[in-house]
Amino acid sequence: MKPLQTRRTMLALGCAAVSAMGPGTGSVRAAEDPAYLYTATRGDTLIGLGKRLLVDPARWPEPARANALIDPQRIASGVDWHIRLRLMRSTSAPAAWRSSGSRLP
Repeated sequence: MKPLQTRRTMLALGCAAVSAMGPGTGSVRAAEDPAYLYTATRGDTLIGLGKRLLVDPARWPEPARANALIDPQRIASGVDWHIRLRLMRSTSAPAAWRSSGSRLP
């Protein structure tokens, strides 16, 4: 078989295998869109978390939908929330430099 035909055959087999798995079994989305795990504390509201954690606080409905929240004014303490990293604020941190013989704590 020629190299181009081999690539096409492999691509076709790969596509067939992925489509045979059915929807939802590949879970490529989860790998592409990682989330931060936040544990709610007493007094948390989704709107308050949006103001504190999100780049655009007005996007608080997205984590609400993703976590199946009914009332954004009430979040039960101890509940784990998955907040997509793409929505969150970020801050820069200094890089740690290490010489070949030293160890970081």
